[in-house]
Amino acid sequence: MAFSSILRRSASSFASLAVRALRSQRNCHSAIFAALNQTRIISSEPRLSPFLPPPFSYSTKRPSSDENLLRVLDSEMQCAKETVDHYRVEDAPNGFPFKIEDKPGSATITLLREYAGEEIKVEVSCPKRVTSDDIQAYSDEKESIPLVISDQIAYEGRDFQDLDENLQKEFHKYLAIRGIRASTANFLYGYMINKGSREYLMWLKMLKKFVEA
Repeated sequence: MAFSSILRRSASSFASLAVRALRSQRNCHSAIFAALNQTRIISSEPRLSPFLPPPFSYSTKRPSSDENLLRVLDSEMQCAKETVDHYRVEDAPNGFPFKIEDKPGSATITLLREYAGEEIKVEVSCPKRVTSDDIQAYSDEKESIPLVISDQIAYEGRDFQDLDENLQKEFHKYLAIRGIRASTANFLYGYMINKGSREYLMWLKMLKKFVEA
């Protein structure tokens, strides 16, 4: 009796364990199937290709460096305009015998005339302004390195100031009768300063258009 009672309890316990095991197995299968179904749902959703470039934003705002450059250009253009107005050239002086050939964009002008069968053509360039910085740079120059130039350069003669005074006077007369006098030089100096400023202003405007493009 005792043995059968023990056997019945053992069978009952085994059955109870088997039922719990089956339930646990069913729960496990249910969890597995649920996970598989979830995987199918996720995998069925469209996925982005890994080769597609990431989204990016594009701004058309001008960089601050460009704005600063344009601001400086405007200021420089204003200074150039003031120089043009200051050195505004009126009509040529009385007795000015030359025709002025002034091409925009060129650094020089050409004076043309005829005299006693001669065709006179004078090319005039913008004078270089000497500033205090140039003088300081000249005074700070170091000794140059000695070198030898093998090319032969034609002899250009002495500086005009080093010529004999009588020779200088005769050259002045030679130029004067052809229309090149002190009054001509004074007029051309102001004219070329004005031209240099006009060309510089035109260059600044072209540069501004390039930056704004």
